[in-house]
Amino acid sequence: MARERILIVEDNPANMLLVSEILLAEGYEVIQAITGQEGLKLASAEKLGLILLDIQLPGMDGLAVLAELKANPLTQQIPVVALTAYARPEDVKQGQEAGFSGYITKPIGTRGFRELIRGILAKEKEHGP
Repeated sequence: MARERILIVEDNPANMLLVSEILLAEGYEVIQAITGQEGLKLASAEKLGLILLDIQLPGMDGLAVLAELKANPLTQQIPVVALTAYARPEDVKQGQEAGFSGYITKPIGTRGFRELIRGILAKEKEHGP
């Protein structure tokens, strides 16, 4: 069985390392991007099961990246989870309205993070592309 490929778009090296290590330990294949533009290119070029997207990115922020992903027929079906320090209820609501499939706040709780990722990927398998 092929491993799920997950794209992480995160500009903070410590956060990238933490998230990557958790996902690799769970058996996922990890692809990394440090800018929104790089993330968009990889999302269009790779077969992905999930995208983890930081909202605070230099240049093009995560909400702009999400809008482009949802507008592109090649990427619009890929679930995208916000990975962010924005934890206020209005931030979460804005993220849901923008089209995020989930919302993970930093600092990341390892157990809850794993469960959320498994749940989103299982839901996608049930419903198909």
